[in-house]
Amino acid sequence: MGKWVLIAVRVIAIAIFVMVTVYLLNKILSKDVTEETSLTYKHKMEVERGEFVTPKMVKVTVGDSLYHDMDCGWAGKTAREMKLDRAVELGFYPCSQCIEEE
Repeated sequence: MGKWVLIAVRVIAIAIFVMVTVYLLNKILSKDVTEETSLTYKHKMEVERGEFVTPKMVKVTVGDSLYHDMDCGWAGKTAREMKLDRAVELGFYPCSQCIEEE
């Protein structure tokens, strides 16, 4: 009986660890989304060739290493919006279904 209790405690501990990790990753990505899509940020535009250009936005999902086009169905319901530059900086790669190789 004691062996099964120890196994159950370990399984519960692992489940709690996974849930906390996913929660923290969501908080980190949500912070990026909040900062990067805020009204202040939207007013700060990059100037390129004399024209105002808004940064390219993509979708990323927690637990996935891909970034997706804004209308990609592969991104899923939990996808977060983020600047393309930021997604690449965080180590995300383009989705082969929606992003064409340059």
